[in-house]
Amino acid sequence: MSKSTRVPVSILPHPIAVMRRIHPLMKRQARYIPFGLVRTSIEAVMRGTLQEPIRNGELEFLRGRWLQLHVVDLGVRWNITLGLIGPILVQSAVRPDVTITGDLRHFVEMANAENDPDTFFFQRKIRVEGDTEMSLWVKNTLFASEKPRWVQVITERLGRFLVMVEEG
Repeated sequence: MSKSTRVPVSILPHPIAVMRRIHPLMKRQARYIPFGLVRTSIEAVMRGTLQEPIRNGELEFLRGRWLQLHVVDLGVRWNITLGLIGPILVQSAVRPDVTITGDLRHFVEMANAENDPDTFFFQRKIRVEGDTEMSLWVKNTLFASEKPRWVQVITERLGRFLVMVEEG
């Protein structure tokens, strides 16, 4: 019988170090997630987050117009408009009225109210192109809405994960 060999724990890489190395690969692969799954998830988060502004008519500025979120590090562009039942996310080619460009981490930090969209804009961490008035409506409505607890939990955990693997 052969004696089994065991690798000393001290020479194994730390799990956070492993995550830091595979994190860029995971981001590149995110664009291959089926869009139906992405759409269902993001629309559910938007409907949960934006129920009150929709009910109060605060999102009417988005009806018949397009907001594009360009998440550079994921390599995706999501187009959002307001439909009959709430926000609609599409991936098709549309001409957006406003495009907000940035990395996933910055969008998550804005969603968590950890950083102000204006701060990121002036630091050039996000870019806004298109209709200035509409971009102000987006900032004041979408990024300032009170999130349900389940959305807060998701975005807070995602934010902590991104800080852990990107900064240490």
